[in-house]
Amino acid sequence: MDFMIILWQDNRGWLPDDKDAADYAEYIEEEAPDPVMFVGSDETEQVFDATPYDGLSLPGKCVLTPEMEMSYCTTGHGSSSVLAAVEEHAGSR
Repeated sequence: MDFMIILWQDNRGWLPDDKDAADYAEYIEEEAPDPVMFVGSDETEQVFDATPYDGLSLPGKCVLTPEMEMSYCTTGHGSSSVLAAVEEHAGSR
């Protein structure tokens, strides 16, 4: 299953860098081997406008379908619920 992870904030709410992407890829490696990582520029307002995520809890995570439709959003650590949403959508196709 292919998917992309876009980091637009680090764990302090600042702009991420390549090290943040590498650290996160290592953190989720067991659940999601070889994710495609994209480190975003300051997309904060666009993310808040386009998703139900309000930025009050870190980290915020949303799943977009390949058609760029919002599928699922959540906050907090761990990625099992996000990956389950990706797998559920992939299984329905």
